[in-house]
Amino acid sequence: MEIVRNRTQIKRELAVELAAKEQRSQPTEAKYQALKRKLSEEVEKQQKAEQVGDSLCEDVERAKCASVDLLKRLEACRTAYNTESLKVDELHAAAEEKKGEYQSELAHKSDFRLTKVPHPK
Repeated sequence: MEIVRNRTQIKRELAVELAAKEQRSQPTEAKYQALKRKLSEEVEKQQKAEQVGDSLCEDVERAKCASVDLLKRLEACRTAYNTESLKVDELHAAAEEKKGEYQSELAHKSDFRLTKVPHPK
């Protein structure tokens, strides 16, 4: 019977000690849970930031490609413009030459007519 009492006494003491330990560990557990929650939130924020960063890198790369494409198109347009401008200049020069030839021919014909027309006396 004494053994049973001792056992019961030991069980009570252990229960009290266990309850005290649990009570002491509750604030620590609460802090742990709060820190765990904050860590989880920070990890989530970091993942989102990395996704945004990756997206921005992709956007920058697309913008660079678009800029290169636009520069190539601009250069092609300049080349085409210069070619057409040269043609216009050549046509303009040819037209001026023809105009000069025509005026010269008219002047020559006019002189020829004046020399053929008899002068009244």
